[in-house]
Amino acid sequence: FIEAAAGALSEGLERFLEPLGVFLHFGDFERGIISLTSLLYFISVGAIMLYLNVLLIGRRHWPVEAGGYKMSLHQSVRAVSIVIAVISLNAILAHASFRLDVTAEQLHSLSDETNSLLKEIPADRPVFIQAYISRDVPQQYVQTRANLVGTLHELDATAGNRVELVVYDTEPYSEEARDARDKFGITPRDIPEVGSAQASFSQVFMGVAFTCGAEEEVIPFFDRGLP
Repeated sequence: FIEAAAGALSEGLERFLEPLGVFLHFGDFERGIISLTSLLYFISVGAIMLYLNVLLIGRRHWPVEAGGYKMSLHQSVRAVSIVIAVISLNAILAHASFRLDVTAEQLHSLSDETNSLLKEIPADRPVFIQAYISRDVPQQYVQTRANLVGTLHELDATAGNRVELVVYDTEPYSEEARDARDKFGITPRDIPEVGSAQASFSQVFMGVAFTCGAEEEVIPFFDRGLP
């Protein structure tokens, strides 16, 4: 809900508030990653909900006033303060890099060489990764898409401020598709729909652009078997 409401106002606001939403943190578990940040997020949400439940249950026993102010005002200020404190704690611990890949094939584990390369990126020259990926892909590319998105998120989470990742849900003829073509030469590829009763093709985006200062590397399309 947070992402949708913010996205209706501004794309920048949506990205800023994304860490407060459920989807970003649930995505780790969906990919088979146990991260300290996501665990703390859901524990925090549960704790806040329990606190609010206890607060409302005990409402009948509140005095009318306390210290010259209505008790409802006292409790509202306390609740808001606790929420702000929990959000602040999550923001501080968001830089913790503990992440455990529990997939059987270790699909999202980065190699030692990759980790070393990420550490060598200068903090004042971050790498910007812009991925243009279709939300819906033919069956034979579902796993490829999942692996690509998972790997990109692991790069972003492991590198911290050294890597900035943006994943665009890109559909043909959309604004994102025009940006991908005009900025990086990324265009869709016609992929046959396997198992379809009629011969049909889907236009699929699966390209990634890496930029660092004036340097730029573009992979127009990740075929099956990559990454």
